[in-house]
This record gives sequence, structure tokens and C-alpha cells, in this order.
Amino acid sequence: MLSRTAISVLLDLRSIKRRIKTARFRDQRSLQSFDFSFNQIDRTRIYQLATGRFLDEKHDLLFIGPPGVGKSHLAQALGYELIKRGKTVLYRSVFDVVTELLELELENYTKPTPALDFHSLVTNFMQYGR
Repeated sequence: MLSRTAISVLLDLRSIKRRIKTARFRDQRSLQSFDFSFNQIDRTRIYQLATGRFLDEKHDLLFIGPPGVGKSHLAQALGYELIKRGKTVLYRSVFDVVTELLELELENYTKPTPALDFHSLVTNFMQYGR
């Protein structure tokens, strides 16, 4: 027979697995696999964001930059960290969000989008031009 601790751990793992599936990440990314030296991004700041404090303080987080700097990697990795902390996350690329909004507009949809039921909508935006 399993102990209460073992049952609790199994339930936590099951919950995390369910929230990962719900998040709809494109890839399994982690902060540990991100190359901070190549991208010259402040590691300390990213790990602070991974605590989820910005959500508790009702702040938004937006990654903006040219292609190839790690926006999607960081968005998915932070989403995964937030899931491990009990948050529910939805990952969408900017292209997914725009497509879904246009489809909803075409359908004359007036109900809230599912993203409103999430602690965090994790998306990334690309910056083009200079």
C-alpha cells in the first residue's frame, strides 16, 4: 500500500502532466537548456520570473525581439516552471493568437476566450525591422 506522501507525489505529478498537456507547448523546453551566454540575457532576471511573482503582482510579461534569440524557448520554459509551481498556463504563438481571434471574429463569437481561465497566457511576439 502506498503512503500518504507517495500518493500526494503521484497526484502532483499527474496534475503537472495534465497542466502541461493543457498548456499546448510546441516543444519541451527548460531554463537549464537555454544558452544564456549566446543570447546575452540576464539569467538572474529570468529565474526571478520563473518564481511567478509577476503573476501574483498582476504584471504582464512580453518577449519581443528578432527571430532566433530564444523568445519561444524562454516562454515555454517559463510556462513549464509556472506549471511546476501550481499555475495553469496556455502557450500560444502570436500567429496562433491572431489566427484564433480572426476565426472568432468571423464566427461573430462573443464569449470569453479560454485563455481568460488561465493564470498565464504565454505567447511571444516577433519584432521586425530595425
